[in-house]
Amino acid sequence: MAITITPNARRDAPEVSGASGAIPYSKFRRYTVNDRDPHDAPVFPVPFIEGSRFKASNTGIDEPAVQVNFEDWLPNTPDIVWKVLGDQPFRQLCICLPNPGYPIPVANSVRGGG
Repeated sequence: MAITITPNARRDAPEVSGASGAIPYSKFRRYTVNDRDPHDAPVFPVPFIEGSRFKASNTGIDEPAVQVNFEDWLPNTPDIVWKVLGDQPFRQLCICLPNPGYPIPVANSVRGGG
């Protein structure tokens, strides 16, 4: 599975005026899902759910307009209820618009280490 997002501002973008002048032009960037990325990632607390934990790795798509993280929400955390068959974490691609600036490290597979 691969995900393609359009971040990465272009230097050759035409100059525009008005409100649309704040919209960055982009090139395509691609992330190929690697199941090892969240497994190797550090554990973080969920900022808005006390006692909850998740693992996350940045997909390399980390631009002003968007940040895409590959996440594992870990089971047995308070105030989170979901039905999962088995004991594996709940896995998701988190596409954050606009980029909230979460300090998630870049995945090993993106850096060439996995």
